[in-house]
Amino acid sequence: TMKAINPDYLTTMGIDSTNVYVGDALIERNSTPLALIGSGVAAKLDLNVYDQQRLLQLFMPKAKKIVLNPARAFTKKYIRPSGIYSIQKEFDDKYVLLPYSYGEKLTLKHNKATHIEVNMHLGANESQIKSRLQTLFGYDFSVKTRQEQHDFIHKILNSEKLAVYLILSFVLLIAAFNLVGTLTMLAIEKKKDMAVLSSMGLSKLAMVRVFSYHGLLMSGIGAAIGLFLGTMLCMLQMQFGFISIPGATFVANAYPVAFNGTDHLLVLLTVVVIGFLASWLPAKAIGGKIDLGELQSR
Repeated sequence: TMKAINPDYLTTMGIDSTNVYVGDALIERNSTPLALIGSGVAAKLDLNVYDQQRLLQLFMPKAKKIVLNPARAFTKKYIRPSGIYSIQKEFDDKYVLLPYSYGEKLTLKHNKATHIEVNMHLGANESQIKSRLQTLFGYDFSVKTRQEQHDFIHKILNSEKLAVYLILSFVLLIAAFNLVGTLTMLAIEKKKDMAVLSSMGLSKLAMVRVFSYHGLLMSGIGAAIGLFLGTMLCMLQMQFGFISIPGATFVANAYPVAFNGTDHLLVLLTVVVIGFLASWLPAKAIGGKIDLGELQSR
């Protein structure tokens, strides 16, 4: 896909020498148009930037013209590649960046644009800006945020996030059986203590509460330690990027991490609910088997 752009587009999008691993980050040199090629496109074309004899050939179908000779059905132009960039796979495999003036000559269309890309300052209100742009351009134009432009990718990521959450919840549910076993063994070991407490007037319901509180305390401490360690790991990853993506060609080679209060709350709620069930249900079952008369006789 040809992307005819203004020279300041490279600066705005942060495309510089750090993203261009072969050649230069230029689309013009001394008023001569140049092409900046994505790494995926360059690989498919077997492109060699340093081969001065091989220029990039671009073909554009002539609009609304019927010709018998296929060779005349296209506008053909040559351009010299300046460099090969690598930003993100979806971008690298798709786009060839050219000067806007060169795109006008190739398409034979002047002062036309298919896209207007707007970058926001950090902290800007995305939905408010989208609404204002929609009002400015009218509803004949499609105004989309970056997430809406890549809606399919975000749906996949959200599906993966849900799958990971369900898997970890299942693991937590299995781990809860350890808590059930621990409470059961504790009840067996504490029969003498329960007999003493029973003789002092402790009711069966109070004994059930003792075991359930013990289980809740264990799960609560585990949740607090887990959230603390998880938060610390996220902060270290955000600051130092210990976990990298092998072979990645992204702007950020470290695995991206972001804090989300809703996710923290959901994890805490999941642990509390499973911990409560794993504590109360076995404690209630143990309470049903407690015979106060038998304990007091002992």
